[in-house]
Amino acid sequence: MFKLKDGRFKSDFHINGKRYQRTWNTTDIDVAKKCEKDLKVSLQAALLTPAQLGFNGLDWLLETPKENKPFLLSEAKDYMVERVWQFLEDNKNPPSRINTLIKIMGDIDISLITDEVLLNLKRRMLILGINGKRYKEKTFNHIMGTLKSTLDMLESTGAYEFANKPNFKKLFASIRETKRVCFTDEEIDSIARYFKGVFEKTQTLADKEMYEYFVINSNLGLRPSEYYELRVGDIDFDNATITISRALKTHSTTMKVGVTKNASSRTLPLGGITLEFLRNICDRIKIALSLEKSEAMQLYLDEPEGSLKEVYYWVARGKYKGLDKSNYQNCKLNNLNHMMCEARWKQMSKALGFDKRSNAKEYTQYAIRHTVASRLVSLKKFSAHRLMQYLGHKNIQTSLKYVHLNTEDIRDGIGVGIC
Repeated sequence: MFKLKDGRFKSDFHINGKRYQRTWNTTDIDVAKKCEKDLKVSLQAALLTPAQLGFNGLDWLLETPKENKPFLLSEAKDYMVERVWQFLEDNKNPPSRINTLIKIMGDIDISLITDEVLLNLKRRMLILGINGKRYKEKTFNHIMGTLKSTLDMLESTGAYEFANKPNFKKLFASIRETKRVCFTDEEIDSIARYFKGVFEKTQTLADKEMYEYFVINSNLGLRPSEYYELRVGDIDFDNATITISRALKTHSTTMKVGVTKNASSRTLPLGGITLEFLRNICDRIKIALSLEKSEAMQLYLDEPEGSLKEVYYWVARGKYKGLDKSNYQNCKLNNLNHMMCEARWKQMSKALGFDKRSNAKEYTQYAIRHTVASRLVSLKKFSAHRLMQYLGHKNIQTSLKYVHLNTEDIRDGIGVGIC
């Protein structure tokens, strides 16, 4: 027997393998215990159902048990949207997290969500992976936090009475606080030489584009998904700028183009080797659009060794067949995607020994972005707000994580000043 929040008492016991739960309409522990004792005696003696017994004249104390009908996760989500989430500033993430849960577990009855089920879910999401994807601890904790608040709300409002609500105390994943990796100048040079060397050995367009991707992005600091979707029309050579307005959805099961992560566009300055590389890429695209395969093959055979010869070969082999021939401005700058870059990045990491470091998992493509952010923030006149706009973040706190500072550091004049 235990005491409820409203002061009443509830019995919870088993007889002959059958579980009995009853809430007593009294705040007197002695009366509640007597009721429970009478109920047990009657059940053991007659093995009758509680409704048939009468509880020795104390049936007025017995609350009619609620019959919990199946309450699906989707129904719980709809309930929370109607009661709570629609009024929040962040009214999209909570239902999205429940949708993720439904996608993983199915639209199950919430009575089936137990400690064991959630511990198994934690193991699958963080260790084993689901459909080849392992979730981050932070994502798992967000989902569990939303589920906990949902179940708490259902219980507190009386929408659902739990027989055995899961305990979330020991469920949340611990998050390792690791400093974001930034490449040194020597490491940047080593990586560039590696990708250049691979291209010189293979002479494939994919390896050429991987080398260009690294060099260009080590200056621009784009999200990889943004780089994959760059178009000729995004570049303004007259004003030496590039506009970032779209991204390839890398976590989707199908390749699809959408807006950037924060659904905003930004224009960045170009110069030096970045501008040179982008100009060379656009020149290749112009050549590819102007030639048929047969023409390109003849030019390849006639052309002496040089950069044009390799371009003619790629065109002849159909490597540029995906170009929008009717619209030069809409042509993509590369044929890269998440899987191609990840595979080549892992090979580079292994070749240069990054995979042997204690924080090897931090040496991802995103480390290029962190490196650019740290270099920009070292410039005296590059404020935190300018960094936020440059990286395409919604708030300043996200930008500060990239440069290993916090708001107090800035106020104290360390590194960056808010203008």
